[in-house]
Amino acid sequence: MGEEIRPQILSKSTTRGYHLSKKKTIELGKLAKTKPEEVKEFFEPDVTKRIKARIERDKKVTFKIGEVVRIVPKDNTEIKHWRGCWAIITKISEQNNYDIKLWNATKKAVSSHNLVSLNLTDDQCQQMNELCDRIWKIRLNFSGGIVYHNLEYFAHIKHPTLSDDEKFILHSLENYIN
Repeated sequence: MGEEIRPQILSKSTTRGYHLSKKKTIELGKLAKTKPEEVKEFFEPDVTKRIKARIERDKKVTFKIGEVVRIVPKDNTEIKHWRGCWAIITKISEQNNYDIKLWNATKKAVSSHNLVSLNLTDDQCQQMNELCDRIWKIRLNFSGGIVYHNLEYFAHIKHPTLSDDEKFILHSLENYIN
C-alpha cells in the first residue's frame, strides 16, 4: 500500500483540500514505507504536546471572594516581593484576574497564574480573613522595625490555626497598640 500512495505524496498533490509543506511531504513519503506501530510513535509525541498545550491554555483557574491563595509570581515582577505569602481574594475581575489583599498591601488585577489555592475550608478561610484584619490593624500603627518583621512572619504561615506561640505574639502586639 505504501508504494501505491508514495508517488502521490511526493508529487505534493493536494488531497481533500490539504496542502503539505515540503518537510511534511518528505516525512509522509518516508512513513509510506513504515510499519503502523512506527507511524504511531512518530505522531504521538506531537499530538500529546498539542493536547497538553491546549489544556493548559484553556484551563481556567477560578477562585471565589474570601478564598485564601498563595502568591506565585512566575512572570509578575510587581508581586515578586510577596512570593510565598498568602493573600485573600477581594474581587473577581475580567479575564481571569483577581484583586487581592495581602498582609501589607492590596493588589489589583493579579493573574490567576500567579495564585495557587490553599484549598482551605470556608471556616479556615474565615479564620485567615480575621487574621488578615488583625495584622492590618497592627500594621497601620507601626511603620517598621521588629514589629513589621513579626507581622511579615504571619504572612508566610501555611496553616489557618495559630500555634500558642503565634497567638501570644499577635496578642502582645495588639495589646501594645491599645
